[in-house]
Amino acid sequence: MRDRIIMPSTMEDKRDRRNLITAFKHFNLPVDTDSEQSFKRYSTRVTEGHDKKLGKKLYQRFKRLIENRKFRRWRKPRWVPTAKSKIFRIPERKVFPKEELIELKRLHDRYNTMMRAVRRHLTEEIQRTSDTSELAMKKAADEELEHQRLMEYNQQENLRVASQREERIRKEFEADLARVEATKEKQAKITLQAQDEAIRLIAETQELVKTFIKREDLEDAIETALANPADYNFAIDEEGYIFRGRNTKPEDVAVEDREKLASVELY
Repeated sequence: MRDRIIMPSTMEDKRDRRNLITAFKHFNLPVDTDSEQSFKRYSTRVTEGHDKKLGKKLYQRFKRLIENRKFRRWRKPRWVPTAKSKIFRIPERKVFPKEELIELKRLHDRYNTMMRAVRRHLTEEIQRTSDTSELAMKKAADEELEHQRLMEYNQQENLRVASQREERIRKEFEADLARVEATKEKQAKITLQAQDEAIRLIAETQELVKTFIKREDLEDAIETALANPADYNFAIDEEGYIFRGRNTKPEDVAVEDREKLASVELY
């Protein structure tokens, strides 16, 4: 047999092996070396008299190849013909004892019988549980009855939910009507209050208009104002009496005629 060949597992391993083979051929060393010790010895021979770093580097690469290698048994390619030494070789027919042949036949017949029984059983089981079997027809009838029952229940449930929905819609409609009526009443009250306020303002304005001075009475009003000037000055004493006028003195006003502040508190 030929020696086993190192099979690189990665592209880097393939490149390292190719470089190693090139180095071996350069120094006339055998290429089919598979041992780490022999390769260490060869790397020493390669680097003898040369750079020692090269030998160390070759050894480390070969060690990594050894760790990652895969072995494959050598076989002859299929396109290679039969060897000349085996062209006329006739293999000998094996001779079995008669008792062993009888026992093998018995076991074979027993196996066939058991397998035939199993196949028949499975066939009957498939026919019994198929869509056209009695059991399947009964199951289909039961499913149809169950479907009808569920459909009736669904119809009743739909009617019940529809009645509840109609009742809810009616109540919501009544609530909306009540809300609209309340809104109308509130708006009517607001409108009425606004009208009353407008009427009051109009009445006050009409009363105020009566005090206005007409154009033809303007000169008389000016003469009257000049003849009777209004004095808005006033004084308050310690007791809370009011003396109106710039030149009014306390002794000029009688005690019973004096005006007193209603909310004066003397401390």
